[in-house]
Amino acid sequence: MNILIGLEKEFFIKKYSGIPNTDDETYYEEFISATDADISDTCDECGYLAEIRGEPKDNIISAIFSLREKEFRLKRKIKENIILSDSPYANIPKKLMFKFRRTYGKGAAHDECMYKDIKEKSFQTAGLHIHFSNRYERTLHCNCGLTSTYQYSEQLNVPRIIKALDKFFIKQIKEAKRQIGIYEMKPWGFEYRSLPNDINEELLISFFKEFEF
Repeated sequence: MNILIGLEKEFFIKKYSGIPNTDDETYYEEFISATDADISDTCDECGYLAEIRGEPKDNIISAIFSLREKEFRLKRKIKENIILSDSPYANIPKKLMFKFRRTYGKGAAHDECMYKDIKEKSFQTAGLHIHFSNRYERTLHCNCGLTSTYQYSEQLNVPRIIKALDKFFIKQIKEAKRQIGIYEMKPWGFEYRSLPNDINEELLISFFKEFEF
């Protein structure tokens, strides 16, 4: 197998005025869109989440460092009064949610749950998604002397991987008010979507150290 792992992290976007952590009564935070934060090139379709994607790697440590690089670049880019929140869930005011939906109009989600229907939430969540693919590269040699190289993917044992992740991270998933067993199929593999965005990197490393594909 030639397993590649990619990480994707979401952040709630806030703007503050005044000086935080002081007695300044004018200080406040408000949720804003990626467009208003001038980071629309790194946002989720919903509009209120910033999103970074690391490059696919053949080991989890390299995948984590790739994600860290993207996070560092994004945080260097944002304005001083913009906050990228590591909170895994938030209650965005209904009026503001209606505005996000009208402006961004995110289409129907393609998420699935391995065990039961996906629960409707009265709040919003931000996650850390893990991409899995099993990619190969083949080179064909023709008698005429020409060669051709192409890539292809083979599907992994998706239920086995999801169950292992659910079991290992069950505590963190429940504490973040997320649901186990959430995934999305992709042309190149699949994406596990149950983890919160504040998951401990050492736990990720521990899981992949123990799990055998």
